[in-house]
Amino acid sequence: MSVYMSLRMEGDPARLEEVARRNQDMLKAIAERAKVQGCIHHAFAARNGEVVVLDEWESEDAFQRFFQSDEDIPKLLEEAGVSGPPEVEFYLPLRLGDEF
Repeated sequence: MSVYMSLRMEGDPARLEEVARRNQDMLKAIAERAKVQGCIHHAFAARNGEVVVLDEWESEDAFQRFFQSDEDIPKLLEEAGVSGPPEVEFYLPLRLGDEF
């Protein structure tokens, strides 16, 4: 069964968006590597000086292997001025019949 993952970090959402605009090729390459390594869905969100990544992964281990081995992610986070280590949490999906 897949897992949902939330990765929370302190940072300026506008700065992250600017870094993303300047590094589209790198972001797309990271996304492709994530897909190959087990990422099913991926999105960013923000609120009050906090950026959150919301993903669905084939497994917790698949995410951990990807996140710990990808060399471009720390570069982008540093350029975006993310402060402190991200907080990662995993959730098991509940299938109640009303999903869409």
